[in-house]
Amino acid sequence: MATVGEAAAGVGVPPHVLRHWESEGLVSPGRDAAGRRVFVRQDIDRVAVVARLRRIGLPIPVLRRLLADRCADKRAALAEQGDRWRRKRAELDAMIGYLDHLAACRHPVIAECPECSEYAAG
Repeated sequence: MATVGEAAAGVGVPPHVLRHWESEGLVSPGRDAAGRRVFVRQDIDRVAVVARLRRIGLPIPVLRRLLADRCADKRAALAEQGDRWRRKRAELDAMIGYLDHLAACRHPVIAECPECSEYAAG
């Protein structure tokens, strides 16, 4: 069993984040006799899954849907998020390519370089 602080530290988030996730219905730890949150192994495992999915960028409403007992559209929701990250990766690859081009540019004024302007437009 773990306290909210111990469970939070275990996944690298502040305790208030676990309290927020609880208020959003993503986790539901038990309580001890004094009313303090108590995280058992199953709760800690769920917290770890939620933390990882949040780092990936899944919004809370999507997480709530995915973590439901019977998520009929789990594959569709995950495929949608995968597509979102693939688009983001393509944007990042294009940005890196542009930065590499700019770093190699020999023109004295980047804004006047036809190749840099063409690259920026594309």
